[in-house]
Amino acid sequence: MIGQVTERELTPNLREKLTNIESELTSLQLTPLALAHGINIVESETDTLTNIPYIKGRTIVNHVPLFDSGLWEKHANASFDSATKMRLDSTGVSGTLVSYIFLDLKSNTTYTISSVTSGRVMIREGHDTNGFTLGQIQKSELGYKTVTFHTLSESKITIRLDNESISNEVLTFENISLVEGAEPKEFVRGFQPIRNPMFTAHGKNITEGILPTSTSHSNATVIRESVDSIVLEWSGGFDYDVVNRNVSPNTNYVLSFNFEPLIIDDVTQSQIRAYVLNTEGEEVLTTGTGRYELVFNSLNRNRILIRINRRGGISENPNGRVRISNVQLELGTEATPFEPAKKSHMYLSDVTLASNEDGSVYDELRPGGDVVKRFKHKVLDGTLPWVSGTNFVGYTSVRLTDALISIGQAYSGLVGSFLQNFSSLIIKRLGSISEKNGAIEEYQWTTGGTFQIFLPNAQTGWGDNYTPTAGEIKAYFNGWRMYQNESGEGTPYNGTGIRAWNKLDPSSPSGVQVGSGTLTLPTDKNDNPNWQPYKLQYQLAHPRVEKVNPIGRIQLHEGNNHIEIGEGIVVREKANPASLVGGDGTVWINNSHASLTKTRLNVRAFYILDVYKNGKADPTWTIRQLRGDAFGNANASSNITRGYDPTAVYYVQYIAVPYEFSAQVTEVETSYPANLSSKINQHSGLLGNISERVGVNEKVTSELFTSVDSLKRGVRSRIIGKGGTVEGTHPNSNQELLNGIESIEMSALMSNTLIGTTAIGANNINAYASPTLTPEQIIYFTYSVGTGSLGNANWTSRVMVECNITPTGAVNFSRYTAADFPIFIAYQIFSFRNLKKVLRGSALVSPQQTGWLPHLITLPQNVNRLRSFVLATLSPAEASTRSYTAGQMYRAFLDSNTGLRVDFYAGTLNTEWKINYQIVEFL
Repeated sequence: MIGQVTERELTPNLREKLTNIESELTSLQLTPLALAHGINIVESETDTLTNIPYIKGRTIVNHVPLFDSGLWEKHANASFDSATKMRLDSTGVSGTLVSYIFLDLKSNTTYTISSVTSGRVMIREGHDTNGFTLGQIQKSELGYKTVTFHTLSESKITIRLDNESISNEVLTFENISLVEGAEPKEFVRGFQPIRNPMFTAHGKNITEGILPTSTSHSNATVIRESVDSIVLEWSGGFDYDVVNRNVSPNTNYVLSFNFEPLIIDDVTQSQIRAYVLNTEGEEVLTTGTGRYELVFNSLNRNRILIRINRRGGISENPNGRVRISNVQLELGTEATPFEPAKKSHMYLSDVTLASNEDGSVYDELRPGGDVVKRFKHKVLDGTLPWVSGTNFVGYTSVRLTDALISIGQAYSGLVGSFLQNFSSLIIKRLGSISEKNGAIEEYQWTTGGTFQIFLPNAQTGWGDNYTPTAGEIKAYFNGWRMYQNESGEGTPYNGTGIRAWNKLDPSSPSGVQVGSGTLTLPTDKNDNPNWQPYKLQYQLAHPRVEKVNPIGRIQLHEGNNHIEIGEGIVVREKANPASLVGGDGTVWINNSHASLTKTRLNVRAFYILDVYKNGKADPTWTIRQLRGDAFGNANASSNITRGYDPTAVYYVQYIAVPYEFSAQVTEVETSYPANLSSKINQHSGLLGNISERVGVNEKVTSELFTSVDSLKRGVRSRIIGKGGTVEGTHPNSNQELLNGIESIEMSALMSNTLIGTTAIGANNINAYASPTLTPEQIIYFTYSVGTGSLGNANWTSRVMVECNITPTGAVNFSRYTAADFPIFIAYQIFSFRNLKKVLRGSALVSPQQTGWLPHLITLPQNVNRLRSFVLATLSPAEASTRSYTAGQMYRAFLDSNTGLRVDFYAGTLNTEWKINYQIVEFL
């Protein structure tokens, strides 16, 4: 019968195909995928998405503080290259050159020490550089080395670094790690759990297009035509980073790119050299338009940098203009046709996965997106209810009134409890008070809830006979050391004389920040980047289950895929761009300069991925890696010419310096659909999750708008009821309501308004207003200047004047112009009462260009911008009658980060202008 076929009539081939189709449509099949830390090369037969992975938590505890901790005693011939590296130079010196640190560990316990070193590392029993040797790493060629040792009944040890009495060598000791157990682990500062796991995947082309602007010299400029094409122009030496990628070690790769010279004067003009940094020196030299290839092996490196610069010297290639496009980096030794980069990622932002020290108890991320939390972390700072305990000779105990409330419910056995102090030293926990070992920092946390820390007086600045107040204890945990002011820094306070405090700085020889002294009890946190608050990890009495919503999902493409497993991703942290006062106008994010502390990110940045402007990626920023002026390893810069907008909100996406932020994600178990039915099931689940999240967001958003609308209505009514005025209609903008609040405060605070005129005669640079006033009362004034007579003033001819209050209370106006005619000033002066503080200062600026310019001033203290007035004047730095092209000031205001911004007009270059400012905050 037509249209019907019996099973007997089916051919074996057709029967097999139908079976395969049925399998594709009816059964759920998942392919397991095990991944390790770093680069994994995965071959997929089809395009598909991976599922949320399974990850075990890890906490790595390094019992050796870094070299910036202030706890190392270094030899005179030793120097600290960084917080993680020491250099020992025995050139021309005989004998053993010893640097060391004393530590207090567990007795009768196995430990492993590791380091990248060329010198000798010895572990000695006791706090004695010549004590019994428990273990050692012999001096040899530079490399990664480990040794396992066992402590005896004595818990004190000494780690000793030396040259083994060999002269005329430069030895290095880097990334020293001491962990409990017989296996070495990765290097970290203090203790670090896994934080913010990240997964990225690339198809054939593992670049992400050509890197954003990253020239390291002003001789070169870049025009970014698209993600895959740039025009590069130079007038001198330069370096440009084209590719900066993590790779698989000891693997062959091939780079290919299109090259087109846009200036052709001779055979070498506008030609480039492309090379791989830190491999075997592989390079390719261009000779003209075409596609070029560069084959290399990654050797033992897990990250490579491909850089270009001009070919030849300045005599051969002084200027150039070229186009570079379609850059591709792929596996193998033969280049294939270009494909745009196919990248996907999954970020687990704000996810922490911890464990106890031996890894037997751990947090878990499960495939359904549940996080089983068995551990918690707490910052111990001045916000907690600290009280004094007992005074001892050389140390003092402090405690929390109820640790189970102040910190949280801990596991009864306190398994996995670690405490790290401000210098990243792991503090030993006492089982009982009878174990206390002199003036060494230790802590006790009993099952009954008692939590106390024994603090050395040399560290806190409290004398042996002094009981600190609750406020003084909080100041210490906020990063301040106390001293007696009359006797100077370093003198403990014993209850007599004037109290004073300095900011703790473990990297400083004195242990404190120079010039940070104050006589006022500090309540704010120490902002020194070398200080960190105390941190505690502890185990919960009962596990908690939290839900995680990954950002993105890993997509596998048909063929080879590079999947990278890492950690430490920081997603869209709010940035605080700023520029140096008197600088060239460059605006920075994450600059380590002492005057740019506000630009620093929350964690030292290892690699900056993107800068966002008002939520959108902003390619106008120059992102630089391997920077000596970065807080960490990377920073970003821009300026107004390139598109920086001081009114915009900027965010940064970056990877934190690994050892500062997270333990490694060592093992990952995931899966991906192996057939069509599984893919449909996976996508249905994803759509269901998205639908649920959208529904929840819509509900929350609706409730939020209703709440905000009601709040605005109430604020408007209160302003009007208090005698203020609100422009516009309901619902008012935030700015309209803020203006309304200020109208109330202006009305309540203003005591009088002085209006008048005064004249400055020809060849006279000063004039005084007639009223006599109190200098600290005058906080704001307006004025106009003009020429001619008061009845017929030419107000269009503006010059800038300076106003200040003389010691006798007169208002002094000064003008700077070469014009030989009288100038008339009409002024309005407001006097206020109930002032909170007056902040005065000045800044010098040398314009690098003419026209309207902004100038940012970093203020020496915090200012409430919503309750402050700004008075600023602009004048030449030299007070004389010499001729200046008039400088005009448009406005001065406090930005959202309480920096002072002054917009002014510069008529000429190389003229140094002085900005005088006065800021008053009122009650």
